[in-house]
Amino acid sequence: MIAMVKAGELAFETMVDSGIIEESAYYESLHELPLIANTIARKRLYEMNVVISDTAEYGNYLILLRLCAVAETVYGRAATGRLG
Repeated sequence: MIAMVKAGELAFETMVDSGIIEESAYYESLHELPLIANTIARKRLYEMNVVISDTAEYGNYLILLRLCAVAETVYGRAATGRLG
């Protein structure tokens, strides 16, 4: 949960730095956090794709593919000691 809050704060700061007004950035990044946390608590994380919008689900799949590739690279470098 702490990581989710930190990610929300980072998203808020990034949006404000990009020129989005604070009220909109807050709503998009931090206001939704309790709703997401409650959904995860009730439905479990693996069921999130069932209850989120089609657009959010599609974005999740796009990011997941890229994130897995990055994670494999980082873990491979960590295993060989070639970080940095």
